[in-house]
Formats: sequence, structure tokens, C-alpha cells
Amino acid sequence: MVKQWLTARGLPEGFLIRAVLKGKLMGAALSPYDVTRIYKEMATAAGLPLDTVERISAHSTRVGAAQDMAASDRIEMPAIM
Repeated sequence: MVKQWLTARGLPEGFLIRAVLKGKLMGAALSPYDVTRIYKEMATAAGLPLDTVERISAHSTRVGAAQDMAASDRIEMPAIM
């Protein structure tokens, strides 16, 4: 799926997610600030409570994924780390 995305966007390598403007690639990777802003906008649009939205950051998905892996009891902590 990643290879299909790279092919579809016309770049064989590089960052998977980039800033775009009117359908054109604009830069390298999104900054943590940009990712946080986008997550907060999505959470607000989804109707999440303000106190939840305020706690969201670019790091949230990484933390959440690690917590899900640990809770699954199928992935050992060294692999998660």
C-alpha cells in the first residue's frame, strides 16, 4: 500500500505525508506543529470535548499505538520500544 501511494503521488521516495496547497506538493515532512494543528482540527470537527482536543498532540498517535500494542498482549515491550 505504501508503494502504491508513492507511485500514485509521482515520487518514488521521501516523506509519505507532506504539506500540500491546491493539489501540489509544497514541501518536505509536516512539522510536529502542523500535525498537532491538523489532529486538533479533526478532533474538533468530530465533536470531541474541548478538554480532550486541548490534550491532543503530534505525539498522541505514537503513544496511543504503543498503548494498544501493549494491551494486546501479542507484542512484547522490547518490540514496542
